[in-house]
Amino acid sequence: MNNRLGTSLVAVTLVALLNGSASACTSAGRSASESDVAKGGESTIPDMSPGAKLENVAGHVVRVSDEWWGLVPDFDAGTRFAPTPALTAEYREEGLRVVWSGTVGEVRADVRMWGVPLAVTALARESAGAAE
Repeated sequence: MNNRLGTSLVAVTLVALLNGSASACTSAGRSASESDVAKGGESTIPDMSPGAKLENVAGHVVRVSDEWWGLVPDFDAGTRFAPTPALTAEYREEGLRVVWSGTVGEVRADVRMWGVPLAVTALARESAGAAE
């Protein structure tokens, strides 16, 4: 009886996790959370498949390590981009508001990465008049 109950609990937990993960893993065209929209965020997540072009994405800089910095977009705080080339000294400031454009790179299944590779084509500090 206890073994059957344990197996049932594991199965229910796995189903719940998979259902939650499926929506989180579907990035192309999925709706942002209500809290993101309430904060003034975009209503949909852009296409982030390899080769997709992202234009004028607002977000902020995060420090990953002493020499490595990443980008987090406003459209999804759970998404992280690993920019190439590496950010220059003028952009290495935790929380710095920036706007960028770039091409999404491929995340290989056999490689664990901190963020989605992004070939940055444009990067600028967010203007002071922009809404946060």
